[in-house]
Amino acid sequence: MTDYDQQPPHADLARLADGSLPASRQAELRAEVDRSPELARALSEQQHAIALLRSTDVVAPDSLRMQVEQEIRTANRPRRRRFRLTWALSAATTLAAAAVVIVLLAGSGGSSGAGLFADGTTGPRRRGRPRALGGAR
Repeated sequence: MTDYDQQPPHADLARLADGSLPASRQAELRAEVDRSPELARALSEQQHAIALLRSTDVVAPDSLRMQVEQEIRTANRPRRRRFRLTWALSAATTLAAAAVVIVLLAGSGGSSGAGLFADGTTGPRRRGRPRALGGAR
């Protein structure tokens, strides 16, 4: 396991610092921060940066706000494209399988002259007069 795998992601530290981390994860992350001077320092820097940002009177321009809101909506939108692609591939596979079945069931008794059997016939032939149905002669 690498050091990165053992360290919480910076996003979790930032969410802990600004109070948006879910309570179920807060206790676990706080315990990790208490055991690590590096994490404690990183959390302190995050909290300081957040305090500075919140203390300013600067307002983001409307165009930036709209762009950020659009990015959030796009990120939260369900992925329909993947569903369409999966459906299309399933349909294509089904059609291909159906075509193979039809070809196998039809055999090669079409215009090529070959029959269903190795000798080129379509089955055993009876010699003589055909019998009437019901066994009457």
